[in-house]
Amino acid sequence: MGLSFDAVSFSYYKTPVLQSVSFQVSSGEIVGYLGVNGAGKTTTFLLATGLLRPHSGQIRIADCDPARSKSWSYKVGVLTSGAGLYPRLSVRRNLSFFAELYGRKVDLDQHLESHGLKEFADKPAGQLSQGFRRRLALARATIHQPELLLLDEPADGLDPQGTEHLHLRLKAFADNGGAVVFTSHRLEEVERLCHRILILSDGVIALEGTPAELTQSSNGKGLRELVLGLQPG
Repeated sequence: MGLSFDAVSFSYYKTPVLQSVSFQVSSGEIVGYLGVNGAGKTTTFLLATGLLRPHSGQIRIADCDPARSKSWSYKVGVLTSGAGLYPRLSVRRNLSFFAELYGRKVDLDQHLESHGLKEFADKPAGQLSQGFRRRLALARATIHQPELLLLDEPADGLDPQGTEHLHLRLKAFADNGGAVVFTSHRLEEVERLCHRILILSDGVIALEGTPAELTQSSNGKGLRELVLGLQPG
């Protein structure tokens, strides 16, 4: 199970956002997708999930074109900046709804416990703290046992304990053959978690490599300096 972009370009109202972007993500990999605000990261995710169509190039996800087929959606979990939850429904009912939507029979107690949510099972999602809503959003994104995760700022709002819990889950997911692509402004977690890092700038993949390779290329300055050094202006 993987994701590939082959010379993908996209523009908003004739303004180029992505220009001939190419990359691949394979099973067992955690890949960080970095760039300053407006670099095109969210557009990449929208293209990967078929919500936008590229103007040129090809995207493959689970051997499908996401803009033409939705069969891939049962194998992919998506977490965006919005939680994608029903605030008036309980934590348990949110998860059971999405499990039913995917036609999955899930041990909800086990799933709740694995995400540290069991004690909040009967609480309305809208009454959770920001950090626990984020945990619930990740639990929702993984309720159907996907093989690929597309995560936009997954640690946003999490405290150190929640962040550590997230990291352990993503590592276990990849160790079991899953693939992960995630964006983050927490560059220390990117260096800690990722097998590879892609840095997007002005609509192109400006830099790619392992954390060690990218740190070495910056003469030891670190990932933050690399990203900031690519900022326009």
